[in-house]
Amino acid sequence: MAKPGWKACARAGGLLLLGGFLTLFGVFAGLQIAPALGTLLLAPAIGVGLLLDRPLGELAPLPAFAFNSTCWALLLHAASRLIQRTRKSS
Repeated sequence: MAKPGWKACARAGGLLLLGGFLTLFGVFAGLQIAPALGTLLLAPAIGVGLLLDRPLGELAPLPAFAFNSTCWALLLHAASRLIQRTRKSS
């Protein structure tokens, strides 16, 4: 298996930054704009809270933020791969 190049590393870093932005926006949106949008954007961390039987506020903030950002980065990566495959097949 080939080693990932700098483009792959930059893409992964960009996806993690976008996941972090979505997480921060989810906290802001949940408090100020629309609670449903905030709940949607913080769904991975809320799910972990439900599995651990703790509310979101009782989770450690940094690991919850990192987990939520990573989940969004993986979801965005999967979506981009799916879009690339559909464009290649047509």
